[in-house]
Amino acid sequence: MTNKNTFSLGLIICLVVIIYFFLTPIISLKKELKVNQNDIIEKEDFLEKITLGKLLNAKDKVSTLLVGEKKINLQVKSILGLVKNYQVTLIVKENPNIISKKYDIKEVNGVTTINGVIIVNKSYSLPSDYGNGLTTDTLKAFQEMQNAAKEENLNLFIRSGFRSYLDQTIVYDKWVKKDGQEVADTYSARPGYSEHQTGLAMDLNSIDQDFADTKEFAWLNENAYKYGFILRYPQEKEEITGYIYEPWHYRYVGVELSKELYNNGNWLTLEEYFEIDSKY
Repeated sequence: MTNKNTFSLGLIICLVVIIYFFLTPIISLKKELKVNQNDIIEKEDFLEKITLGKLLNAKDKVSTLLVGEKKINLQVKSILGLVKNYQVTLIVKENPNIISKKYDIKEVNGVTTINGVIIVNKSYSLPSDYGNGLTTDTLKAFQEMQNAAKEENLNLFIRSGFRSYLDQTIVYDKWVKKDGQEVADTYSARPGYSEHQTGLAMDLNSIDQDFADTKEFAWLNENAYKYGFILRYPQEKEEITGYIYEPWHYRYVGVELSKELYNNGNWLTLEEYFEIDSKY
């Protein structure tokens, strides 16, 4: 090989190394982070060191209300804008200084309530004959919320409201056939385990992740609690609720409880608040 060819090859290798160097963020992360229940941490707490890059979601709060192990997703952006995903482990240990809340849990005719709030998730189901439509209180509260949004030139409407056991069977089976049960279980409830059957839940406007980018969603995120509604499946609470982020799914719980779950914009889930699981 001539000196000229050797030089060219060396130059190419150097360029590849330089490009890779600028495309790939250099980061050192903790493999796991052990904390006590109710400790306040942020995603940047998983960071050991970062150079030639930026942690995009460092200011996101991480929930430590539930004891156990969970996966936390991090995004790092390189100098040239390439975004790379990382996953780290958070281990939440029981805090002996925390006195567990006591709740009035009842099951009557197959329906579970906690402090009078109907609970339906992957751990708590409904009888197949339960429900016959959206409840009067739910509809009234939605109409008030819809009118308030309308005054700000925003359009809210119910895309999907009450869903019977049979309706849910049809919906769930369709998604299982399309994506398989394991994937379908991350975004569609099994028959009897859907909040839509309670008559208290509704999907608004668009059943699409892009709904989170709309003015209607921004308004809902700041105002829904005033009318007794909660964002039922908040972002990055998948391991707690059992479902992916659904910016369109709202559940009526009454104004008193919705104010607590709103939590100044850092939505709590029913699972966190009532200290319950959501697992099949």
